[in-house]
Amino acid sequence: MLTGIAVTVLLLAFSVSYFLMRDSDAYKYHTGLGSRLALSADDQALAFSYYKNGSEAIYSADMDTMKSEQITFPKEDRHRHPAYSRDGRKILYVSENKERIQSLFVANKNGSAPKMLSGDSLHVADALFSADGQKVFFAAIEGEEFLKAEGETKEGLDLYSVGIDGHDLEQLTDSDHFTMESLALSRDGREIYFKDFTDVYVYNIEEGRKRGSELTSQMPAEPFYLTFSLDGDKAAYTAVSPESENSSLFEYELYVRNLRNGESTRLTDLKSSVVSPVFYHNEDKIVFLHDRNWPASPEEYRVHTVALDGGDVEELSLVLPKADSSNSPMKFLDAAVNGVTIGGLYTLLLVLAILYFRPAKTFRPVLISLALGILGIIASFIVAATGDPWGGIAVGMISAYILGCTAIAFLFALTLKMLVK
Repeated sequence: MLTGIAVTVLLLAFSVSYFLMRDSDAYKYHTGLGSRLALSADDQALAFSYYKNGSEAIYSADMDTMKSEQITFPKEDRHRHPAYSRDGRKILYVSENKERIQSLFVANKNGSAPKMLSGDSLHVADALFSADGQKVFFAAIEGEEFLKAEGETKEGLDLYSVGIDGHDLEQLTDSDHFTMESLALSRDGREIYFKDFTDVYVYNIEEGRKRGSELTSQMPAEPFYLTFSLDGDKAAYTAVSPESENSSLFEYELYVRNLRNGESTRLTDLKSSVVSPVFYHNEDKIVFLHDRNWPASPEEYRVHTVALDGGDVEELSLVLPKADSSNSPMKFLDAAVNGVTIGGLYTLLLVLAILYFRPAKTFRPVLISLALGILGIIASFIVAATGDPWGGIAVGMISAYILGCTAIAFLFALTLKMLVK
């Protein structure tokens, strides 16, 4: 019996240590599409990020053959969020390092001659080219501020510009937006649209002035992935579907709005999550990503298209690289060591201890575990009261888990006691 207890203690100690120390990144073994699309001006090339065994790089697919090729080759960083210049000759993307800071890069459309534009001091959230392709506008926050815990930072996101040669970096706004997304350039290239939560703003490049946009009142309460057609007459966005507004799980569908007459049309009914809509330049269509694994992580995106008049949704069968099995042992270990495994080992330890102490002290392990759980609950309130609410929640959840295992062990001990009688 003591041998079984010792082995269980060792397995439990290893599992807890590995669970706490391992990298919790849900994407470290992931193979699949990233969350952003970009379409070249001639509609012939589709750029996107793609994970292969956890490594994220920029790929380009031919829209006729559906064949894809990798065009950036990161060593340790992750490349994502591609954007084409209007002439299709250049491409932007961000590179995320191990500290989660995203730096901005520009390269030729085939990924050659990459050049960093933003440096390491800024965390870049979104970016686009100017109309002539000689400048880049991007939303960013100071890297040090980005790394601070929620509630500690005093700075926010602002709009910047930089030449494609990496010179003349300039901060354009000093507004400290909490979010700054859906950057879009007006048809004449004179204004930049962006969204902060439910509000849409316009920045006039020539005047250097930001103002609220009338689009705020024209859009639904919370539009996501807002983008515009090249002629500026239409806006596409995703929003919570009416039928899921009062449910426990929101579903995000694709909509298009005619900005001239104010009419909105729902284009999808996929009952999951739609992201990254992009207008075709030469056809009345939109290409977008559909998450088939919603709301779990990592996402399982598929590329779809739909006509602006609300026709059938069609999937694009991109030819994409497959995952390899080089990291299968570690992937199996990560999958095996989880909360259920740890809870099972702890419960097994209590059961073995009950068998060891019976019949005189059958309930001793249960009482010790109960005391441990109660002390943990008390400690969680103390930790939260001292200024670390998330730490308090973590301690409380662990304590609740201990109490749950204790309840199972108590039922076992009670059953054993009754059978012995």
